[in-house]
Amino acid sequence: MVSEELARAQRLVGRILDDKFRLRACIGIGGSGVVYKADQIALGRTVAVKILAEELASDPRLVKRFHDEALAASRLNHPNTVSIIDYGQTPDGLLYIVMEYLRGPTLTHLLSREHPIPVARVLGIVSQVLSGIEEAHAAGVVHADLKCDNIVVEQRRTGHDHVKVVDFGIARLMNAPRDGEDRNICGTPEYMAPEIIQGAPPSFASDLYAVGIILYELLAGQTPFVGGTAVDILTRQLKTEPPPLGLTVRNLPGGLQPLVGRALAKKPAERFNDATEMRDELDELVTHTTTTTRITPLSDEVVCPSCGDRSPARFRFCPECGHPRQPRPSAEMPAVQLPASLVEVAEPAAPLFPLPLVGRDGALDELCAFLTGKTSAPTPLGSASDWKMVTPA
Repeated sequence: MVSEELARAQRLVGRILDDKFRLRACIGIGGSGVVYKADQIALGRTVAVKILAEELASDPRLVKRFHDEALAASRLNHPNTVSIIDYGQTPDGLLYIVMEYLRGPTLTHLLSREHPIPVARVLGIVSQVLSGIEEAHAAGVVHADLKCDNIVVEQRRTGHDHVKVVDFGIARLMNAPRDGEDRNICGTPEYMAPEIIQGAPPSFASDLYAVGIILYELLAGQTPFVGGTAVDILTRQLKTEPPPLGLTVRNLPGGLQPLVGRALAKKPAERFNDATEMRDELDELVTHTTTTTRITPLSDEVVCPSCGDRSPARFRFCPECGHPRQPRPSAEMPAVQLPASLVEVAEPAAPLFPLPLVGRDGALDELCAFLTGKTSAPTPLGSASDWKMVTPA
């Protein structure tokens, strides 16, 4: 399926749209369409062109809605929202939007590479997201699908992050009901507000809920209701409170958990009144958070000395190659001496091997002594050909 989509997308490379934009390379495929790196012929500059899913062009209502959404997004003029340069429909029906070309990674990629991210940087990124959303809401534009995949983080020469929010209104277009259909829910399950799941249309409040999910994800490394099927996630969004951040990370600045909790309130009226209020409260935390404050996961990851794979320290063996982990220093988990009256006599241990091993009796004794902790290391046991296993008669 993916190969078919890629082949279909590659067929358009080299095409010129409406004598204005030459598609140079496919740089992304998503649920709403395909993104190309392109040349704006008249100005000789690089742009990004998103060609939306073909089925949209077959419904006149959706074509009109596409133009309305693209027009609204094109009116946004803010440093933290992607600039819409043009939009249209080709004679053969392809709907496209032309945007500024962004070179930075998405927030998803940034998180996968650099988690845990210093708190001040997390707050700065989310503050810029809110700044862009504030501008959109003031213009009456609801994003409807805010998530880490729709946020691009560019690095300036000064080393500062510059955030761009992309894909305004595309989710509402993709999920709009077709002829004969009832209203569809709109968005990505991990980021959907409870009222959206219950059938309400996307709103400013649901956008702020999604920003709360993004903030939680940047701090914890995952969304609060991750795991399971889409139905499982939506059910937890409706009925379950998000796990407190303190259960997942340490060194969390004071005031951050209440802010996240308010953003993720189940009822829209209990969230922030608008993006400005949430950003102001977030910026207040930024002023009291040093740039080097770094949250750390409670289950610190350990690098396997054998294969180099990273996995939680609680694992006794590397899940990638099976290499045994070194025991934790005793300082982390001190031994506790129980009173003799509380110590029960252990039951005889079950046989070490379910089947008898025959041959090399002395070597077997050494191996069993090592496995039961009576000796520090066994002597070499020879090659596998010296062993044989038999079933009981």
